[in-house]
Formats: sequence, structure tokens, C-alpha cells
Amino acid sequence: MSSFSRKRTLFVLALTSALFGLSRRSFASPADVFGVGVRNQGLGSTGAAVGGGYSATYGNPALLAKDAAQRVAIGYQTARFSATLTDSQGTKTQLSIDALRALMFGLQLPLPFHGALEDRLVLGVAAVVPEDALARVRLLVHQPTFPLLGDRTQSLNLAFGMGVKITPELRLGIGVLTLAELTGSIQVADDQHGTLASTVNDELKEIVAPVVGAAYEIGALRLGASYRGELRSDFDLELAVQDASGIVLPPLHIAGVGQFDPAAVQFEVGFEQHGLTLVSGVLYRHWAAFPGFLGPTVTCPASRPQCTALKAQSADFHDTYSPRLGAAYRLPLSSGVSAELRLGGFFEPSPMPRHSASANTFDTSRYVLTAGYGLDFEKSLLPLKLDLAFQQHFSNNREQGAFTAHSGAQLFSLSAEVPF
Repeated sequence: MSSFSRKRTLFVLALTSALFGLSRRSFASPADVFGVGVRNQGLGSTGAAVGGGYSATYGNPALLAKDAAQRVAIGYQTARFSATLTDSQGTKTQLSIDALRALMFGLQLPLPFHGALEDRLVLGVAAVVPEDALARVRLLVHQPTFPLLGDRTQSLNLAFGMGVKITPELRLGIGVLTLAELTGSIQVADDQHGTLASTVNDELKEIVAPVVGAAYEIGALRLGASYRGELRSDFDLELAVQDASGIVLPPLHIAGVGQFDPAAVQFEVGFEQHGLTLVSGVLYRHWAAFPGFLGPTVTCPASRPQCTALKAQSADFHDTYSPRLGAAYRLPLSSGVSAELRLGGFFEPSPMPRHSASANTFDTSRYVLTAGYGLDFEKSLLPLKLDLAFQQHFSNNREQGAFTAHSGAQLFSLSAEVPF
């Protein structure tokens, strides 16, 4: 076998190994798609002005200080996705998207200070842990896909925060969101005896983004605002191939963005009185900062900045505004037991531009209807809170290039919360 043929064989084997490894990993955020907290999910709320508890760690950490009680919550959520492409002849293709099945965990813990700081500082933790994978990255090469729908939910999601009660009306909060990014190298070589060997070095690095918020109460009126920083998880595997002859190819990179939660600002106004809760808000996302799915294959030297290489692909995403409405009503069932009915809805515009030519990435704007139900046994002998939520995501048909795209999702979630 010639040196060139040997080199090509090694390269193909190494590239196949790398692609196979990446196809089984992912970095994404279920919180950005569905929200955090079963009550918020049933209301369609961003969680910036109403509510509290562990879910405030993500929505608005200032609301952690609304209730200085020790609580722990555990829950489960599952989501099914649908995506269809219809060509100009009317032929429909149903794309396969893995379902989400995830455990949820929440903790609210007031700091045990006394005096002026008593019941003023509250810590919170919120986590969403998928069953199937802690992370997944899919390289967008030939197969059509909806990258902003199902794959974005397949990752571990962690949030930590602290709320501070400044006055009985004013609360402030701060926290962090965490993800991981994958870096490493793949080296493939053969020895003098023609034996093929490969060495893979992977490293997961922690990525954090800040969360800050404020909440203010004026009688029955609730005002809240929060900011979440950009949470971006990259992957970069350097592929180096060398055979016994000493011929070395330039290092190639399998690189790109595996997960991207854009920087977000949310405003919310709520009303709570006599068991009635009304909430309205808007969520702004800075999608224009999304750099694209794939990075450059070859890092060009300074002396040849335009060397032959697959350059980074620009996504040309645009910023979005998501308006939201929700309502809930609490009614007593018996002594120490109450129930709450919840309804809501929001519009989730797509940040992806319409394709004017053939492409393999698709997305649609979604209309979302939400519903929820809660049982509160907090004043009974068994102090327990049970919550259920349902979301139905559906979209209009959207023409993108030679196809008409349609997508949707269904979310079911439940949780139990107890003091300790």
C-alpha cells in the first residue's frame, strides 16, 4: 500500500471514530425550552414575578427570598417531539427525534442567621437530569434536522442562586447556570509492524453564566425582572494522523457549538389576591450572537489566513421576543388542603431565518398552550405539595427552501415538594 493510500485509510478511520463518538454526546438546555418548576410550566410563566421556591433559582433568584422555608422537591418530566418535512410533490418525511425523560431536583435553604439577617438570605438549587444522556452533540452534515427543538433538551441542567430580602417589598437575587464543554484530541498512527493504534483524550470543562434579578411588591401587584447570561458550550476535537513513514497531515478540527442558550432578559407583571393569580410577561433572547453550528476544520497560520479549509458557518439568527400570559386560581378543598388550577400560553418565535435555497437545518415558530394542577397539604398532618403540568407546542407550516416544515412537542411533568 502506498504512503498516500495508507494515510487516507488512517484518516478515514480516525474521522469515523470521531464522528461516532460525537454523535453519542450532547450539550443542551431543557430549561430554556420548557422552563424550570412544574408550577411555572403549567402557567406558561417565565418565573420573574410570581411564584418562588427552587424554580426561582433559574427564573429570578430574587424570589428565593419570598419564603424563608427549608424545602426539597423531586420530580419527573417527559417530552415527545414531532418534526415533518413536506417536499414540493407533497411527500412527507417524518424526522425521528429522541424523547426527553428527565429527573428534576430542587432545594430551598434559608441561611441560619439571626438578628438583622434572620430570614433574609435564602439559597436555591435546581437541576434537570436526563435519563439517557448527560450531553449530546449532533454534527449537522447531510441529514435534515431541527437542531433547536429536541436536541437542545438532552443535557444536564444545573442552577445555583441566592435571594436577599432588602425590605418587605424589595428582593434581589444572584446565581449561576452551569454546563460543560468538550475539548480533546484524537491521534491515530501505525507502528513499524503496520499495527493501527489510536489515542483519544477528552476533557469536560465547566462553563458558567450569571443570573441576576429583582422583584418588587406593591399590594397585590408583583413586578419582576431578571437577566441570564449567554450559556455556550463548544466542542473541539483535534484530529492528528501520522504513520510510520513520518508523514504528518495538518491537524484537523471537529469543532462547533454543541449548546447555546442565548443571553435573555425577562420582565413580568403579576397580580395575586384572594387565591387568584394573573401574570403577563415577555422574554427577550439575544439569538443574534449565535456563531453557527460548525467551526473551521483547519486553523490557518497567520502567514496564510485564507488557506483551504472549511470555514466557520454563520447562522444569521435574529433576536426574539416571547410574550406570555397565565392565570391560576386556588380554592380550599378541606381543612388544611387546597388545590390550584392553572392555564397559560406563550408564543415562541423561531430565531432561524427562512432558507432561500437547499439546506438541512429547519425550525418553526411555536404556539404553546399550558395547563397545570396543584394540591397543597402544607397545613395538614402531612406537609406535602404535589404539582402536575402539561404543555402542547404546535406550529404553522413554514416554507424553508424546497420544503415545508412543521414541528411540535408535548411535555408532561410532575413533582412533590416537602419541608425538612
